[in-house]
Amino acid sequence: NTKENKIYRVLPKNEKTLKESLISDLSRYSFEYLHTDRLKNILHYSNETNELEKTSTINEGFNHIHNYLKKKRKKKKITIFIDNKCDLETAYILNQIKYLKKGILKVINIDKIKKTNYFKSINNKQSLDFIKNTNEFCCTISTDIKIENPVLNLKLRFKNQILDQKILHFGFNSKTNIIRKIITLNIFNILKLFHGKIKKFSINLIKKKKSLLILGENIFKRISTFTNILNSIKKISKFSEILILYNKVNGEGLNLFHFDSLNDKNIKNELHIHINTEENNIVRKIITNSKKAVLLNSNGSELLSLADFVFPIQSSFEKQNYYISNIHIPQKTEVIIKNLDNHISVSYTH
Repeated sequence: NTKENKIYRVLPKNEKTLKESLISDLSRYSFEYLHTDRLKNILHYSNETNELEKTSTINEGFNHIHNYLKKKRKKKKITIFIDNKCDLETAYILNQIKYLKKGILKVINIDKIKKTNYFKSINNKQSLDFIKNTNEFCCTISTDIKIENPVLNLKLRFKNQILDQKILHFGFNSKTNIIRKIITLNIFNILKLFHGKIKKFSINLIKKKKSLLILGENIFKRISTFTNILNSIKKISKFSEILILYNKVNGEGLNLFHFDSLNDKNIKNELHIHINTEENNIVRKIITNSKKAVLLNSNGSELLSLADFVFPIQSSFEKQNYYISNIHIPQKTEVIIKNLDNHISVSYTH
């Protein structure tokens, strides 16, 4: 709900195929960041004042970067950093540029886990009604589902109350409103799992007509060959469905693109460009190791104090984006408000 180009309330959309009329608190109050430290001006670092200064036009902002690249004869390598919030259109454009400027430009997805491509390797047979159909056995692995996907957690809770559904959880204990049996995820229990000695898991997986395995992305960070295990499970239990939960909106969609994953060798290029990346220790380390850093974001943060160039971009409420959900359904966001006029100018010291 908007008035005079300002958002006042976010309500759930009644979409029967995906979320029905459910919404999480995180989504309900997601608009509040729009009016905090909103970037209006292009900023560039000045050696004279030791601060980020305003640039009058976008052409002038690009000229500052162009002049930096012309300083030496040798071609400088450029690395663009994104994360799993990146929309499909932006990812497609970056993928095209990457091939046109091969050897000069790299695109790195900070959230990508090594070279695994889940979209192709698992070959899911997921459908829209994977929760509505009778899943006699459900297993969650390495995920705090109430935090990572509240809507799915609520659907499982409804089903848990109506049906006598057996839910088994591998991983740490966390607050939840679902009745389940917890098995600590450690090396000993993993070996027992491989040998079929955890009877509740092995028997239910083979005997039940339909099983649902819900995985958190953290399991792939802990076990690099976990996709091989999933492929084996698919062969044993052909009717089991595997759902991978990503912590950010377009984790499934970015598996369509062969972007590089992050490692210590590929962050030493001269010019780093960050497109809407979150402020965290990993991004701070990357910017610190770069000779020049360009940040594209809608809102200011402490990261700006480390940047050499800053370009304001539209927020997710101001442009149309395309994503792919965890169950492989394309989703589109609409333009809710026009470009905000009441930006807050932000000044940071380098």
